[in-house]
Amino acid sequence: MLTFVGAFFVQHLGVGEGAVGWLLASGAAAHFVASSRSRTLANLVPRRHLVAGAGLLMAVLLFVQLRATTAGVAVVVFCLLGLTAGTRMPISSGLGLEQLPDQPGAMMAARTAATQLGYLLGAVIGGAVLASWGYGTLGTVLAAGMAASALLILRVDDPLETPATVPRVAAIAGRSRSGR
Repeated sequence: MLTFVGAFFVQHLGVGEGAVGWLLASGAAAHFVASSRSRTLANLVPRRHLVAGAGLLMAVLLFVQLRATTAGVAVVVFCLLGLTAGTRMPISSGLGLEQLPDQPGAMMAARTAATQLGYLLGAVIGGAVLASWGYGTLGTVLAAGMAASALLILRVDDPLETPATVPRVAAIAGRSRSGR
């Protein structure tokens, strides 16, 4: 998304290049705020579910972002994307590190390789989609990729997810449904 959003603001919405720098900074600020506060949510919701939920929300926001017709809507959606990504990234990183707790270096190397491969493929595939079909289709492709990642994270084991943490969330949900 970051590879293309600046051009989207300039080309599709007619925002000046100088203003786009500030808009990108606002998304980065939203990301920073969320990433430095995401632990609070991780204490309330099982991490796999939090990462999957954030991924699904990002899928919806990506779809909306690249179909926005006004700069105001696009900026709000971009900042929401920053907040959501800022929540998702540190929680998924922590979850990844705990997959092989005795080999954190190997897990960081795998995560870095996956991230860099994602950037490379995202730029190549995204550029081809954008050149052939435009921003709306790019939003659909990015949303599909994010939704797929949200479903995949649900298959990851969470070593911190104990029987006591899952029922706590289920109990809260059950109380709200039963009216207690």
